[in-house]
Amino acid sequence: EFRARIDAGDYSITPGSPWPSELAVVVDTARRHDVAVIIEGGTFYGQSASVFAEMIPADVITFEIDPGIAEQARTRVVGLGLGAKVDVRVGDAYVALPPVCDAAGRHGVFLDGPKGTTAIVLAQVLLERQIDSMRFIAVHDTYCSRRGRPNPIRAALAELGAFTPGWHCWTTDDPAWEATGARELDWGLYAQHRRLPHGWEPFTHYLHGVAYASPSYGPTVTILERTL
Repeated sequence: EFRARIDAGDYSITPGSPWPSELAVVVDTARRHDVAVIIEGGTFYGQSASVFAEMIPADVITFEIDPGIAEQARTRVVGLGLGAKVDVRVGDAYVALPPVCDAAGRHGVFLDGPKGTTAIVLAQVLLERQIDSMRFIAVHDTYCSRRGRPNPIRAALAELGAFTPGWHCWTTDDPAWEATGARELDWGLYAQHRRLPHGWEPFTHYLHGVAYASPSYGPTVTILERTL
């Protein structure tokens, strides 16, 4: 089903876009938890929001800090006939997202725009609010370091999952998720992505424009998930 959505031709990769395998894990987790809302930090051009709206029986609330990009994202989702399901809001997700989560029904969170320390702190803030209706927090870009050790972001998220009662943490590098074959969703876009300035290769980590060999598959998401 996800492959058919990608093959439909609307999906394209730009620098910073989530890959199909990354969106697939959010879709899968949202379906397992039967969420009514996906709350996204970092709309970019609305690509992930449109995929979620089409593939999950849930509404999407998404925050974009750049008003111009937010307007382009809004135009995109309306053009796809998803305007009633996707609410594009202008704002800093770090500030705006927590109170929306407080008031939402059964929901999951996708942190795409907030990166690094900001993503860690925002995830911790959300967990400390003890929001009963929050089922998961998915954090984009959490690959291993080039030396094979978990990078600080990934290690901090794992610690949050280990020490938050009722929650656990896993990544799409874990064997159980690798066995689903979700990575194969990315190969159809491989040639297109290689033409971009930063390129892309599996098991490669890009840092400040330099490519390093990595034991971690590039497109990687970490999931903080409430225990079912």
